[in-house]
Order: sequence, then C-alpha cells, then structure tokens
Amino acid sequence: MTVFAAALAALYRSHPGAVAATYAPQIGSPVACTVIRAVDSVQDAGRFSPGGTVQDRDVIKVQLAQVPNPGFGDSFTIGSTTLLINEEPRLDVEGLEWTIGVIEDA
Repeated sequence: MTVFAAALAALYRSHPGAVAATYAPQIGSPVACTVIRAVDSVQDAGRFSPGGTVQDRDVIKVQLAQVPNPGFGDSFTIGSTTLLINEEPRLDVEGLEWTIGVIEDA
C-alpha cells in the first residue's frame, strides 16, 4: 500500500461524512463499501446561455480498492436510498478514488 493509499484509507475511516453503503453492479454480486456523499458543481460552458451556467450535482466518492470498476447503471444503496450512477466515473490524480455522479432512484 502506498503512502497515498494509506492516507486515503485513514480519511475514509475518520471523515464525518463517510457512510456505509452497498455497491451493486449490473452484473455481479453486491459489495459493502464506505462512501462519501457530496454535492459538486459543474460549469456548463455556454450550452444554455452565452455565459454558461453552474449546476450542482450529487456525487459519491469511493476508494478504487473497494469498488474497482463502477459503471453507468450500477448503484449504491445508503440506508433506504438507492443512487444510480448517471455519469462516467472519474479517478483522482493518484488513481485511488472515484468521483461518481449519481441520481436518486425514483
């Protein structure tokens, strides 16, 4: 384990926003994991107006070590809330943590 991976694992153990979740791929078995649910802002460069807009979106952050290959349509369940992946997951610079755009399953 690298120094960065150890630091990230420690962050997930102590972060006040870290919660237990279940990751469910479309194909395969569900996996218990720890996630950090957050709100992120995205700049939409001029799609709706010349100046662009800024939109908030729900994201899940999860360690690559716990969820190695998330994809569209997979889901995370936190308590009784199911969140569907609706954006391409992105790895951080160190390749250790996913940031994943999600929406609540209706």
